Amino acid sequence: MGEPVRIGAATVFFGTGRVRAGDGRETLLRPKTIELLRVLTAQRDTVITKDALFAAVWPGVSVVEDSLVQCVSEIRSALGATDRDRLQTLPKRGYRLASEPDQEPRAMNTLAGETEAVDSLPASILVLPFKDLSESVNQGHFADGMTEDIIAELNRWREVHAVSHSLANISKGHAIDVRAVAAEMRVRYVLEGTVRRSGDRVRITAQLIDGKTATSVWADRFDETGDDVLALQDAVTTRLLHSLIGINGVIVRSEMRKAWRKTEGDLCEYDYAMRSRYHFFRRTPQDTARAIEICREGLQKLPRSGVLKIMQGWNHLLMNQYGVVKANEASSSMEEAARLLEEGMSDPALPVTAKRTGLWLQAHVEVHYKRDYGAARRHAFAGVEAYPNDTDGLFLLAKVILYAGEWKTARQWLNAALARDRNPKDYKLAMVVVLDYLEGRFEDALAYRDRITNLEFATAPELAASLVALGRVADARTMMERFRRDAPWFTQADLRTSRPYQDASVLDTMLERLAQAGWPPKGQP
Repeated sequence: MGEPVRIGAATVFFGTGRVRAGDGRETLLRPKTIELLRVLTAQRDTVITKDALFAAVWPGVSVVEDSLVQCVSEIRSALGATDRDRLQTLPKRGYRLASEPDQEPRAMNTLAGETEAVDSLPASILVLPFKDLSESVNQGHFADGMTEDIIAELNRWREVHAVSHSLANISKGHAIDVRAVAAEMRVRYVLEGTVRRSGDRVRITAQLIDGKTATSVWADRFDETGDDVLALQDAVTTRLLHSLIGINGVIVRSEMRKAWRKTEGDLCEYDYAMRSRYHFFRRTPQDTARAIEICREGLQKLPRSGVLKIMQGWNHLLMNQYGVVKANEASSSMEEAARLLEEGMSDPALPVTAKRTGLWLQAHVEVHYKRDYGAARRHAFAGVEAYPNDTDGLFLLAKVILYAGEWKTARQWLNAALARDRNPKDYKLAMVVVLDYLEGRFEDALAYRDRITNLEFATAPELAASLVALGRVADARTMMERFRRDAPWFTQADLRTSRPYQDASVLDTMLERLAQAGWPPKGQP
C-alpha cells in the first residue's frame, strides 16, 4: 500500500503513517495503530476477530485488550466525524472497516429532542508549539519534542482531541488571535507554553486558554533537573498531562462547571457524569448519596449509558468504603456495583476514559466484593500496564494490591504517583498514611496528620493505632473520641468491610490497638 488509500473522504498515507480527514485535519498515527488500519483496509468489509487482529498486529506478544481498543479509538479520531463510523465494532464478533457507513444507528442517547453519540465528548485542544526561551543554546528540538509528546498523549483519549502538530505549526513564531484560530480549528481550548533550559535544569510553563473567551483556564510551571533530555521531556510531559486530563484534571473541572450551568432539560450523558463526579470527589457520605442520585436520574433517561453505569458502580463502592452502607447491607451494595460494571463495560460505544476507570473498578470489585485477591492483582497490574503514566490510576490500584499484601509494589506505585502530582488530594495522602502504618513507620504516618483535613474514615483508625504503637495511648484516645462523635454509627464490622485485607491478622492487630484507645466503646459492636 505505497499509494494513498481513500476511506470515504479521508486519505491514508501508509508510508508516513498519516491520515488526512475530510476536513483537512492531519493526524500522525502510532506504528501499531497504522498497522491495525493496514490490516483492516486490506480486508475491507470483512469482520475480523480480535484474536486475528492481535495475531496480525502484535504477533507473539501478549497484550491487554485495551491496546486494541486504544488503536481503534485513534483510527476513528483520525478519520474524522464524516468517516469514523466506517470502523464498526461488532459485539462478540470483532471489527470491520466498511466501504459505506453502517445504516443501522450506533448506540445513541436521545434527550430533549437532541441525538448525541455516546462517546462524543466536547473537549478539543489546539496545542501550539512551545516557545524556546533558552538563552545559551538553541533548545528548539526540546520544545518541539515536548509539543509532539503532548499531542500524541492527548490523542490517546478519544474524549480529548488534540489538533496535530502539522496544523498548529503555522503559528510558530507568530502572535495569533486565540479566538479566531479556535473558531477556525473548531476547538474548545488552546494550549500554549514555553521552554527554558539551562545546563541540567529545565523550566516549562503552560497555559490552557478558553478558545471562546480567550481567558486563561489554567496555568502552571514545571521544573525538572537532569542531563537526560528524553527523561526530562518525559517527566515534564507526564506531569503536565496529569494536570490537564487526569480524573481530577483542569479540563475535567472546567467541563464540570459547564455541566452545572445547564438546566435539567438540557443535560446529556456527559453532563450527568460530570455532575456526579463533582460530588464523588468531595468524598463525604452526603455527597456520595447525591452522586448516586444524579447517576440514577441520568440512567432513567439514558438507560444504555455505559459511562453512567461505571460511574454509578464507583459511587456504590465509595458508599461501601465510607461505611455509608451498613455492614449487613454492604454485600448487596457491592453486588450492585459489580452488576453496573459488567453492563457498563459491555457497552460497544464506551469511551476510552470510561474503559480506563472501569478497569480500575474491576480490580476493586474483585477485592471488596468477590475477595478474589489473585484476580484483583491481575486487574491491577493490567491497569498499570495499560496506563502506566496515569497518576490517579496508580493511586487507586496501589490500594488494591495493598489489600492483597503486596506492600512493596504499592509503595513503588505510590511514590511514582506522588512524584507526578504536585498537590495530591486528601484521599491520596491517606493512602500514604495507611501504607506507612502497615509497614510499621508510625512516625511517618503521623507526619501527615496536619496535612489531611478529613481524617474520619480514611485515616483516623490507622493514625490512632500508630499512636498506640508508639505508646501515646492518651493521644490515641482523644483522636478516637473525636472519631466516635463524627461517626457514631461506624462499627468494627464497618471497619472490616471497608478494609478487606487478605491477611486477617492485619485488622486483628489494628483492632487490638484501637481497643486500647477506647474504641469501640463498651456496648457497641
